[in-house]
Amino acid sequence: MKKMIKFLKDFCKGFMIAFKRKTPPMLCKQQSDNFQNIMIESSTPLNELTDKREMLKLLLSGKLGNHLRTWENILEMAEETDYEGPVTIRCRRINSGLCQYHVKQNEIDSILSIWLGADENLTSFDFYFNESAPDEKLIFQGEFMRLNREYVLFMSEQKAPMREALKTDGFHMIGPKVLPYLKSKMTKESWSDFVLLHKMYHTAVIEFSVYSCNVGNRPNRNALIWEVRNY
Repeated sequence: MKKMIKFLKDFCKGFMIAFKRKTPPMLCKQQSDNFQNIMIESSTPLNELTDKREMLKLLLSGKLGNHLRTWENILEMAEETDYEGPVTIRCRRINSGLCQYHVKQNEIDSILSIWLGADENLTSFDFYFNESAPDEKLIFQGEFMRLNREYVLFMSEQKAPMREALKTDGFHMIGPKVLPYLKSKMTKESWSDFVLLHKMYHTAVIEFSVYSCNVGNRPNRNALIWEVRNY
């Protein structure tokens, strides 16, 4: 990892591209428990997230809700002095398929070298990092959407990274039972966040996980938002 960091610093000639993020405000006030308030009217403004890079900017700025500690690039992560645990490496490019969970920090160099060597169009700055999620405390994870006026939840209760869990153990929940189920598993703060997020992006897929403990960068939340997308 030290070699990779030195190379990048030399390449950038000391120019730090990482931006400093301020602590975001709370996403929303508490919403009503009445599920009718979640129903989307035809007059609701249409907000779509069709670009993954733009979605990431919103996510990292706190505008899409609760998330794990995240670093924009390897240089930003190298400046972090109080976290030495495992990380997840993700690629910004849509459909890249490049994602590695629970990576020890002394393994980052070798993984990036393999990926960069396999695709000359990739650079180190196509990757971002987040602290590893507590999979052992996972309740469920999945993708939520509204399709043909029906709520659809594609989910898994398997305690494993989402891509693996949905592929091997994913199943669907459809219809009026979806919303009560979500509310029953989330803290009231996470549920309120989720309601507002869906209202803001009611045509998007929301990718998220729910845990048996509080997680993320906001208090009293047990749900993490991974992506909100129309791509």
